[in-house]
Amino acid sequence: MKKAVVICFLMMLALTTRAQYKNWLDSLLHLVKTDKMTPEKEIGVYHLITHAYSARDMKNTYLYGMKGLELAQKAGDKKMITTFYQYISSTYIYRASYDTAFMYQQRQMDLAIKTQHPILLQQACFGMGNFYARQGKFARAVENYLQALRFYDEGPYESIDLPTVLANPEKSFLLYNPQRTRILCLGNTGEC
Repeated sequence: MKKAVVICFLMMLALTTRAQYKNWLDSLLHLVKTDKMTPEKEIGVYHLITHAYSARDMKNTYLYGMKGLELAQKAGDKKMITTFYQYISSTYIYRASYDTAFMYQQRQMDLAIKTQHPILLQQACFGMGNFYARQGKFARAVENYLQALRFYDEGPYESIDLPTVLANPEKSFLLYNPQRTRILCLGNTGEC
């Protein structure tokens, strides 16, 4: 009996969480269609939308990532350009289109190196590690994961929580969690 109650509770929690996620995403999509925003805010909203779709819906990750990339390029926002490069690359990695994925990963890496921003460098190295791991090139993947860990050590980093970002989408870059990437790098290194 207890097991059935726990299972019912977990199913209700999952459905509630999914409904909240859908409502949040629908609100962001509505905002893009109806609200007149500053370029920074619009880029932030596209980042949040792309982030919400990532690892769940590659078609929309690509679609909104490309829209966000175009806006970021017009605004000259290097932080967000590198971030959108990573999302777009991940969609090509998922499809096993490695040549195109590498092109976006390399663009991300080049821009991250140019800016010398530790979070951008960490993201680029982590993305490159994922790129090589997906192809079974584990030694190259580990090299990149270890490099990403090196940039983590250069912190501390400013970050903010999701409710604050939703109120201020232009600060969406600060939603990035370097500690999470550190943990993923360690886990992925062990897996390789």
